[in-house]
Amino acid sequence: MRRSPLITAILMLLISAVYASSMAPVSHAQEATARPEALPEIALAFSEAWSSGDPEQLVTIYAEDALFEEVVLGGTVTRGRGELRAYAEMLYGAFPDFTATPVSAFVADNRVVVEWILTGTYAGQFGALPPGTGQRVDVRVATVLELTDNGLIQRDSEYWDFATVLTQLGAMPQADAAATPAL
Repeated sequence: MRRSPLITAILMLLISAVYASSMAPVSHAQEATARPEALPEIALAFSEAWSSGDPEQLVTIYAEDALFEEVVLGGTVTRGRGELRAYAEMLYGAFPDFTATPVSAFVADNRVVVEWILTGTYAGQFGALPPGTGQRVDVRVATVLELTDNGLIQRDSEYWDFATVLTQLGAMPQADAAATPAL
């Protein structure tokens, strides 16, 4: 028996809807909440350290020779606590209320992935970005961590949506929503 493409598309849509309704909803930056008891300890320590606004507190969760990589910003890399401390001072100067709110995380051996929400007020200068004028930033971030045997962060690779940040800062026009093609 041969089905028409329209019938096949409708069946796929119905199956997708049933499957999607059984899944947890995808979090949105503004709606994301996490139950702290459901998150690994390292995700909570990571969030607390980055949200502290204190470069000294931040570097304590990193190994002395840790590698920090901001993949989105052209591969900005810091090597060691000293360079990370300087990076954090610049970051906190530009975003005085920088907050990292964990949404989800998992640990496998010495690897950790943390999904979190970066929120803050851009009120300074950060890298090549235009100077801040009090714009709010609210963006989802994914972090891949590699831990040492004693639980310190050896490597930290950060991934986030740079276009969203540029739009929120007014440095890039907001893109029109993509239209769904007609069948």
